[in-house]
Amino acid sequence: MSKSFVFYTEYRDYIELLSPEDTKKLMLIIIDYVEQKKEPNKPNLSDRLLMVWIGIKNRLDADKTKYDKRCETSRINGKKG
Repeated sequence: MSKSFVFYTEYRDYIELLSPEDTKKLMLIIIDYVEQKKEPNKPNLSDRLLMVWIGIKNRLDADKTKYDKRCETSRINGKKG
């Protein structure tokens, strides 16, 4: 379970396309995904919200992969002394 994530300012361009209600849903979806890897129920999302979510999810996944690789490299280097 992760307790934090990077929120990029470029997300603003996407979020501005959403209604206030969908913006709130998006924030909760992001938090649930980062904390629990819980995917949203896609049929309950508007097309616009789903498109924004997929873009942000891809970035979250890429950042997590990059972080995990950095942690593994640090573990290996730490064992070397």
